[in-house]
Amino acid sequence: MIGKDELNELLIGHNCVESMCVDSEEGIVKYNLLLTLAESENNDSKKIKVCFYDVSSLSVKEFGGGLTQFMHLKVSETNSGFDRARYELSDMEDEKIYCLFRGFSLDDE
Repeated sequence: MIGKDELNELLIGHNCVESMCVDSEEGIVKYNLLLTLAESENNDSKKIKVCFYDVSSLSVKEFGGGLTQFMHLKVSETNSGFDRARYELSDMEDEKIYCLFRGFSLDDE
């Protein structure tokens, strides 16, 4: 299992959004954010897939219409007051994405 600091290092190096999907867990009202991020826009660049579990307060702006980059994604621990929100994800540079979430997993390619 990867830790928050290791994930943050990977997020800085993988800033090109290849795909973004929100799905729900069957039978439970919980949403997961799935991001596939690449090192560059070249098809042969290294990619990572990150799943953020139990997402809330999701905000996305200026997304699509060509290459979208999250230039400085960062995961931080939060004191939001919500039981299920232990972390927050934010784009520190352009504020293109923000959410609270319970946990995460990583699959690198």
